[in-house]
This record gives sequence, structure tokens and C-alpha cells, in this order.
Amino acid sequence: MNTNPPEVHKQDAMALAIKVSQHFTTIAIGGIAFLTGVSITMPISLWFFWLTLIPLGMSVVMGLVCLMHGVSRLYRNNYNIYENSFRAPMKVQIILVGIGILILCCGLRMDGTTHELPQKTIQINIDGQGIFSYPMEPNMNYTLESSDGKINFIVQPYFTTQ
Repeated sequence: MNTNPPEVHKQDAMALAIKVSQHFTTIAIGGIAFLTGVSITMPISLWFFWLTLIPLGMSVVMGLVCLMHGVSRLYRNNYNIYENSFRAPMKVQIILVGIGILILCCGLRMDGTTHELPQKTIQINIDGQGIFSYPMEPNMNYTLESSDGKINFIVQPYFTTQ
């Protein structure tokens, strides 16, 4: 009895292995993009940035190695996915993605600080007689009008229907 799977199943297994490598490469690139976005919008530690970027970047490199090696094997009609030359880079890629995502999640969770934007206020000083302070909202339009010794402070939404 022949225990070797047919050639079609070996080709399907190789194609599936290449797709798995593509997906892990995509996850690593997404993690790098997320890390970059977080570093732009809020202050993070330089150590945290590099400690997360290195495993994710190495995972992308290992993913490209897996993809190139897989395509080379397909070209040579070698569909054996159990050889260590194919499995080792794939295992390293999956482990590096896991480490990078774990560091990213733990680092953001352990940050502990709230990153809220400071409350902006508008302050008006009228001839040194007093300071009028009013909190500003991002979707409002503020107008100051002066007539007949009176000052009117008008707050309206940006888009008003007349």
C-alpha cells in the first residue's frame, strides 16, 4: 500500500503553506503600521518602539524568505513541505509575529497613562477689568462682537442652516 499522498495534495499543501506565510507577513506589516500610528499620535518610549519593531520587522523578512523559498520550490516541482529548509523560517516567522504582537499589546496596556488632549479655553481680557474664560469645543465657531460699549460673545456650530 502506498502511503504517499498524490501529487495534487502535495501541491495544495505547498500553496496553503505559502498563503499562511503571506497572512503572517500581512499581520506583521499591519503591526508595524499600527505601531507607527501610535508613535505619531501619542508619546511612547523609544525602547518600546524598537522592542516591538524589531520582531515585527524580522517577521516580515522571514515571511519574504518563506515566500521566495516556496516559489522556488514550486518552480522546481518540489512540494515537500516537511523539509527543515522550508519549515524552520516559517516557524521563526510565526514566533516573531507572536512576540511582536504580544509586546505591542502588553506595552500599550501597561502604559497606564491617559492620553487625552488638554482642554482648550478661550480667554478674553477686557481693559484689565477681568478675564472671561470659556471652554472651546472643536466643532463650534466663536465670534466676539463689540458695539456701543457692549461685547457680545457668540458660540455657534460651524455648519448652521439658515
